[in-house]
Amino acid sequence: MSENLHVVATIPTDPAQGDAVRAGLNELVAATRAEEGNVSYTCYESAAAPGTFVMVEEWASQEAMDAHMTTPHMAKVFDVLGPALAGDVAIHPLRPIG
Repeated sequence: MSENLHVVATIPTDPAQGDAVRAGLNELVAATRAEEGNVSYTCYESAAAPGTFVMVEEWASQEAMDAHMTTPHMAKVFDVLGPALAGDVAIHPLRPIG
């Protein structure tokens, strides 16, 4: 049996648009948690860098995460995030080192 896929994504946004970003990300989290293959999906905002959001994700497989990236709620959140982005979204699939 393979291990679950762990992912961290960072989303830098304009802090002045925080309310709209938070609302969009909260909708994304709720919809994603209902997806088949999602084990865990939590969004945080950096206490050190307001406007920087961090998604901490766990998926049953790479295929489950790939399917997530094509969902309508992912497209919708990027409509909200687009004008608020203050840099590149970085998605980091993680590999255990020990």
